[in-house]
Amino acid sequence: MTTATNIQGIGMHKAKAAGEVCVGDRLVWNYGYTSLVTRIVSETPAFVTIEHDSEEGKLYQRRLKKSRAVAFTTKF
Repeated sequence: MTTATNIQGIGMHKAKAAGEVCVGDRLVWNYGYTSLVTRIVSETPAFVTIEHDSEEGKLYQRRLKKSRAVAFTTKF
């Protein structure tokens, strides 16, 4: 399922459901910041927890509802 979502500072951007995110995806956040998904930490029927590497090289974990639209890019 590919849709679109409004990213603050950028506008409309292509997106997919957080439940479809996999390792190696490049996610786009507000104002164009990107992060690389390094692993799927855990998954429940409703939520997924991902670990992602920011542009500054820091690792973060984020818990997302599987139905949430998450912007992504194919450009590296």
